[in-house]
Amino acid sequence: MGKIVKMKRVNYHLTLKQIEKLKKLSAKEKIPVAKIIRLAIDRYLESMKLVSLSKMTCWELWEQKGY
Repeated sequence: MGKIVKMKRVNYHLTLKQIEKLKKLSAKEKIPVAKIIRLAIDRYLESMKLVSLSKMTCWELWEQKGY
């Protein structure tokens, strides 16, 4: 049996395009959209640890990526 992890329901706004892409990926990979979002957040937060080591701010990374 899997490890029990405490979670809290939250509400965020996504564009219609983001929602559409998430739903397509969910159907393709056969995993819930919520899990895809959690995995993406985990990867982002992990990457920010590496970035912070180089002293680049979150906003600098954001601009560098062209978001």
